[in-house]
Amino acid sequence: GCCFSGEAGDQGNCNRTCPDRTESQKTSDHQWEAMSTVLKAYENSVGAGIVDRPKALGDLHGVSYIYPIFFRFGLIEVPEKVKAIMNGKKK
Repeated sequence: GCCFSGEAGDQGNCNRTCPDRTESQKTSDHQWEAMSTVLKAYENSVGAGIVDRPKALGDLHGVSYIYPIFFRFGLIEVPEKVKAIMNGKKK
């Protein structure tokens, strides 16, 4: 997009580039959606005991990425088999 200074004598010339507000808004919306997903997964994990698979945290977009992060941060417990895989050991 293009910003106009609005100063007298400018005659509508573009004097600098400004961010496209629609793209900026889309980014903000995606960030809020991502944060909402993480918070919902967290709410579902509290008191859940052993979380055997990602979908146990909810039918949420990106939950398969959130699952190992929650494990690493100690927010969830996982079965021993899953723990071995996530710690880099073979089955």
